[in-house]
Amino acid sequence: MRTFSWADLSRALIGGRIHDVDTITQAIASYSVGLTRDDIPVAALHGMKRRLVDTMGCALGGLD
Repeated sequence: MRTFSWADLSRALIGGRIHDVDTITQAIASYSVGLTRDDIPVAALHGMKRRLVDTMGCALGGLD
């Protein structure tokens, strides 16, 4: 399986060429798989946690 970088993704999206959606999806997926917790900024992790808790709260609040 080929590994894609954000540079590859940028070229695919900004390069003005029409690319197969599967190629773009594969680029995003391979980039994501290579991430570690240390690669993600602390502010982004904090925002993700807040949104996850908010989503769970909404789901629980919607239960009858």
